[in-house]
Amino acid sequence: MSLSPTRLSGAPRSTQLDQDWSAAMKDATRKIPLALTDELKAKDPEAHRLLSQLSPAQLTALKAADKDKSGSLSLTEVKGFLLKNGQLQSGGKFDTFTEALNVLFSKAAGKTVDVRAPNASVLYLQLNNNTTNRTNQNAEKNGLSALVAKDPDKPQLTGLDITPEFNKGRAEAQQAFRAGMQRYLDDLVKTGGSMTGLVISGHSNGTAMLRERPDHLYDPNLDIRAELKRFRDMENPPGSGKFPYKELFDKTEKVGLLACFQGGALQQWRELFPNAVLAGTENFSPDAGSAASPAIYGAAQAARQYYEDGGDFSKAEKVGRRAPGANTDGLQTRRGLKISVPLSPAETLKGAQADFDTARTAYAKIAAEVATIMREGRGARTSSRLRDLYQTAKTYENAAASLKAAGGTPTDAAGKPLDLAQTRKVSDELFRLRFE
Repeated sequence: MSLSPTRLSGAPRSTQLDQDWSAAMKDATRKIPLALTDELKAKDPEAHRLLSQLSPAQLTALKAADKDKSGSLSLTEVKGFLLKNGQLQSGGKFDTFTEALNVLFSKAAGKTVDVRAPNASVLYLQLNNNTTNRTNQNAEKNGLSALVAKDPDKPQLTGLDITPEFNKGRAEAQQAFRAGMQRYLDDLVKTGGSMTGLVISGHSNGTAMLRERPDHLYDPNLDIRAELKRFRDMENPPGSGKFPYKELFDKTEKVGLLACFQGGALQQWRELFPNAVLAGTENFSPDAGSAASPAIYGAAQAARQYYEDGGDFSKAEKVGRRAPGANTDGLQTRRGLKISVPLSPAETLKGAQADFDTARTAYAKIAAEVATIMREGRGARTSSRLRDLYQTAKTYENAAASLKAAGGTPTDAAGKPLDLAQTRKVSDELFRLRFE
């Protein structure tokens, strides 16, 4: 099996040049002078200083793009020289040209502004995503593409769709994921790229990604966190003492969990992506065709950008909750949008404890009914009632696991340490009974 992630979207090259030029030159109509003269030194000493830092080859490359021979270089001339059919030309004089621009832009803007094709990626991992409804699938993909295109870091949206293999069975799902993910990560390591973001889409019970069968029952075909942890902890090459994927995971900036209940496990995701802004739903997630589905990733992206623009992480969650689409389709009410930002261990533990206390109080109200069901079966209870019971039990399970991951000790209503394995069995049984 040889699955290859594919580029789905990215900011158009012309748009990227506009952004870079404006950032560096402070004015889209400003031109780059090409002659190191005394007149330039007197009139614009900053421009003279920047230009003098170029090598002779770089300065010659810039002059080659001066189509009207005016002695200065405009944005239009840069585009005409570098772009062909919307693609950035590379090699020889074009590489020298972009190197020269990068020197000028970096100095002028006070940061690196790279006009080359970006090597940052947002991985869009699809598992059992709308196998019968391409309209919804396209709506989610288009929504994500629009968000990624607005990211100032200019990453590309890279798709890894293992739906066909995922729906065949557990072995096929695991094999497909490992093959595609290995290829993706190896390419990033080889090229010096980054997984700046991750999006996971599909059915889920908060731990495993689920395959929906024709009879509308579900099979847990992939434990997604366990599989990602395998790569994070992988020594590559074996015996080398090097862990190149761990660095990629540590540098991931935002994670959008578009699958049900994954947002209730954010502290477990924090172990995989310690420096990312994480977003997901505590309960059932929006349908892929809803604007609220890609908005989950949008909330993480907005919160992260607030921090990158100089804001404090303690206020970033509020910014994420105000992101476009974050108030649609009950995302912040019945679906329970959760956003987690990198905080100190003490602050993380405090938040996890508060979430668990809330979940335990809610579960206490249904505990007696759940105990009866576990002894006697579903009885006359409707699928709707079982759905509500499952939602509460699953939230309780995830909150307990997240508290443990944060370094706390989840306890039951009587104050005894909670048996997490038993808690999971209860929620899994409620899920099964719902479809009987």
